[in-house]
Amino acid sequence: MHMLEKLASFARSLWCDRRGNVALYWTVAAVPVIIAVGVAVDVSRAYFVRERLYFALDAAGLAVGSSQGTQAEMEAVMQAYFDANYPAEALGVPATPVLNLVESNGITTITVSGEASIGTTFMRVAGIDDITVGSSIEVTQETEGLELVLVLDVTGSMAGTKIAALRQASRDLIEILFGNETEKEFLKVGIVPYAATVNPGSIAPTLVPSEAANYDPTNEEAWKGCVLARSYPHDSLDSSVADGGAWQRYNWQPAKDNWWPPADNTESLGNDRHSPNLGCPNAIVPLTNQRAVLETTINALISWHRGGTFSNIGMVWGWRVISPEEPFTEALPYNTPKYDKAVILMTDGENLYYQLPKDDYHVPLSQNEAQYISDYAAYQRLDDGVLGTTSKTEARNILNARLEEVCDDMAAQGIIIYTVTFQLSNATTLGFYERCAANGGRHFDAPTADDLREDFQEIADELKNLRVSR
Repeated sequence: MHMLEKLASFARSLWCDRRGNVALYWTVAAVPVIIAVGVAVDVSRAYFVRERLYFALDAAGLAVGSSQGTQAEMEAVMQAYFDANYPAEALGVPATPVLNLVESNGITTITVSGEASIGTTFMRVAGIDDITVGSSIEVTQETEGLELVLVLDVTGSMAGTKIAALRQASRDLIEILFGNETEKEFLKVGIVPYAATVNPGSIAPTLVPSEAANYDPTNEEAWKGCVLARSYPHDSLDSSVADGGAWQRYNWQPAKDNWWPPADNTESLGNDRHSPNLGCPNAIVPLTNQRAVLETTINALISWHRGGTFSNIGMVWGWRVISPEEPFTEALPYNTPKYDKAVILMTDGENLYYQLPKDDYHVPLSQNEAQYISDYAAYQRLDDGVLGTTSKTEARNILNARLEEVCDDMAAQGIIIYTVTFQLSNATTLGFYERCAANGGRHFDAPTADDLREDFQEIADELKNLRVSR
């Protein structure tokens, strides 16, 4: 503006100059120069507005590309980021940006376009009152695949408010991952409830030598599908039947600490349940993209008393569910391009056998005089020495060591491990779960039910973002 004022003053001086025709020539020549400079000023201001518009559209497009949801939800994200990067006091008046989403074969092309106008100063003399500029950006959002297994502690210590909190936290996670959809093309989730052992479910009869005839998951007097741990090291490996041998039926024989028949495994009985399936939890759900199946399973989770806590057994079965090898066949091969594999291990307790004092039983001595100092579990009774010891303390050390072995082997296959400890205060035990998640995963400690929900939500958000690349 200062330069234009000088030019105008110079033109006026030339017009007043009476010394010759040069005054007229200079005046005529100065007019287009002045107009050109004025136009340049208006155009430069418009160019500045366009640059700001592009910056705001780019921020909005990247935000949409990092998010998931309905068209309306994505438009809300776009508008929020656009407004934050194009404040009302900025030069120019922007129109509402437009979001366009085109999906094809797992790839979403996101286009965000917009316009802004700015009033002119010098171009008004030519009848141009404002300049409108436009810009657009394009972001490619490619959905990465995810296979996820929830390995959930449903032992007796999880009874009551704890199991309710676990159900709620797991529902939250499913809701975040699935959004408004009932099934996802590039997402599969499995569930492995564990207590004294695990229940492979419908494939159980194929895992044992010849005892499948007794399999009946609806009958407490029959075999419901739980299996014992195989001998070390195959109790901790994803090895085949040919390499590691078959599994054996989990079958708690009638004894003074678990009398049957008749069998009664009603949850409300707690430690007074009696059944050959005592400590045998809900069946494993293999990888599936059906949200309803997962939510039905989560809502049906209950705590299973007696036996103890064997996180190593739960974890190795989580590995088997997410592994491309048998006994489950739903998982993709390791290192499949654009696919991640992750496991969430949740527990509220130490790895140990559940024990009662020899004289503290739930039935009269006359029913069965056998005196056991530990419950029956994946490694049978502690007194049987299957773990190589009859010491409860040493058994705990062995179980912890085997859990770490499983975690290390899973991490070596590229599986992301999250561990969540719930109301667990033992520093030594916390260390095991921290180390389990140390190789590229994360450990969370939840002192309260609200913390458990927040932890599961944070993991779900992280996993959801893993599925989106730009």
